[in-house]
Amino acid sequence: MFSVTVDLNARSIRVIKPEDWLRVKGSKLLSRIEPFRPSNSLLPYAANLRPIISNRLTYGRACIRGQRWVPHGRITVGGFAASPLEYLEGVLLGATDAIARDTATASAPAAALAQWAEEQADLIARSKISPGRATHSRRRCHCMRWRPAKASSGTYGDSIS
Repeated sequence: MFSVTVDLNARSIRVIKPEDWLRVKGSKLLSRIEPFRPSNSLLPYAANLRPIISNRLTYGRACIRGQRWVPHGRITVGGFAASPLEYLEGVLLGATDAIARDTATASAPAAALAQWAEEQADLIARSKISPGRATHSRRRCHCMRWRPAKASSGTYGDSIS
């Protein structure tokens, strides 16, 4: 596992510990992904971040975001951002065949994503996300629950039933 350290005044300071994305506050994780975003835009989504788990392995920590064209989620490969994700905030672990790691596929099992999407639908209904975005977010959850093979591919298509 990798750490990120910064040398400051002849001292080495560790700023990111291995696998700390599993434990840090949601707002800290989201600001790490998008460091120049205003913190008030992170809060509704930070509260909804949930792990994606199957057989005691964590495949990601994310939440549904109903807004397209704003890829705030990332698929990571070996700790490096590889592909942006529309409709999600957070991180999914993935795999790639490309040496450049500029494309990736989420490695979470479809059943784990479907279970996570069910929980997201409940969270969105109770969240502080604006009604318009919440409606679109619930549609994304529905799409992921009924089309888990599409959800596991790392892209989510354009059609909403």
